[in-house]
Amino acid sequence: MLGVSLLRGSDGPVLGVQVHQGQVRLSVGDNGSGIAPELLLRIFALFTQACLRAFWRAQAGLGIGLALVKHIIALHGGNVQAHSDGPRLGSEFTVMLPWVSHTPSTSSSDCDS
Repeated sequence: MLGVSLLRGSDGPVLGVQVHQGQVRLSVGDNGSGIAPELLLRIFALFTQACLRAFWRAQAGLGIGLALVKHIIALHGGNVQAHSDGPRLGSEFTVMLPWVSHTPSTSSSDCDS
C-alpha cells in the first residue's frame, strides 16, 4: 500500500497511526490517480488491476498485492478498507488491527531445568 502511494501521489503519502479502544488504525493516503467507485467494490479481489490501458498494464503488477494484504491482515484479526472520492482525487487505505499489549514475563525461562 505504501509503495503504490509513493508511486501515485505527487506529494508523497500521508501516513497515520492511531490507537483507540483496543484497535490500531494505520492509514496511507495520497493525492494521486484515485479509484473509480465501481473498482472500489472489487479492489481487494485477486488479479484486479486499476488501469487496463496497455501502457500502464505493462508497468503494473499482477493484481495480487491488495488481495495478499487483505489476507495477511485478516490472519492477524484485522481488516483493510479503501476509500476514494473518485478518479484523480487520491485514495486512502486503512488497516485496523487488534491492539495486543505485550508485557515481558518475569518468570524464569522455559529453557531452565
